[in-house]
Amino acid sequence: MRCLPLVLAASLAACSPTHKSRPPMGALPTAVTSAEPLWVPFRVIAGTSVERDLREAHFGDLRRLTTGGMGGAPTWTADGRSLRYVAPDDCRVQLTVELDSGRIKRTEFAKALESVVTEDGLLEAECERASSPEARSAAKSLSASEPTALLAPAPVAIGGITNPRSRPTFSHDHAWLAWQARADGAAEGTSAIFLSTSSGARPHAITRDGRANVHPTFTRKGRVLYASDRDAAPGGSSLALHLVDPEGPATASGGPRVERVSWGSGERAPRVSPDGSWLAFLSTRGGAGWDLYVARWLD
Repeated sequence: MRCLPLVLAASLAACSPTHKSRPPMGALPTAVTSAEPLWVPFRVIAGTSVERDLREAHFGDLRRLTTGGMGGAPTWTADGRSLRYVAPDDCRVQLTVELDSGRIKRTEFAKALESVVTEDGLLEAECERASSPEARSAAKSLSASEPTALLAPAPVAIGGITNPRSRPTFSHDHAWLAWQARADGAAEGTSAIFLSTSSGARPHAITRDGRANVHPTFTRKGRVLYASDRDAAPGGSSLALHLVDPEGPATASGGPRVERVSWGSGERAPRVSPDGSWLAFLSTRGGAGWDLYVARWLD
């Protein structure tokens, strides 16, 4: 009987909360890995796939985003995954197309949008009520290589240029500025693409063909993509996208060599994505007016 207290003491010690039990299978193994989270590449699924002209070597994965001529001059969101444009039939409405899902967001404002401020530039809102007849008439007087505000003051000044009709746009590194304007002494209805430093210093024309050259945008490599009627038939006004390297050697015209990029029935308003991988533009190749297209940009 003298052993009973010892047995009870041992049992109580086994039930004590200070006792550390071992897992049935022993200590669990640990592992260290250098694997990173799965990266899913950005893929455009919005719209419908369309065939490109075989001469359009800079286009890949061409897709049509709107139908019935309901596209608007595009701007990119900062992440490069969505496109925004003002509805062509109502300047109060901004549409946002999520390219990787196809969803469309509609934002309605109290007043009509006359210009759109983006990370890389300032654009005129293209729609039926974008501006008054007086403003449209004043825009025809663009004649200086350094245009000033002709509409109401814009929210920002870019390189000293506040006129959204000039479509001022920065290069990806914000070192250069490009815009459209009528060159001194040029004929009515013509315009050139001008280039300067980001502060507006040393402005000079990089197109010298006496045609309508409009809507500049920079590629990641620093080349300028724009719309022009330089290849249109006499008396015609069809626009196509063209590419020029401002640092390229001068040709007989005095400007660098120009490469034609698009071969549809008419293209304008090109805009390169923030990372330089995609191009959005308006085209009439669908046959029903200006629709919005997007393509992988092969620079």
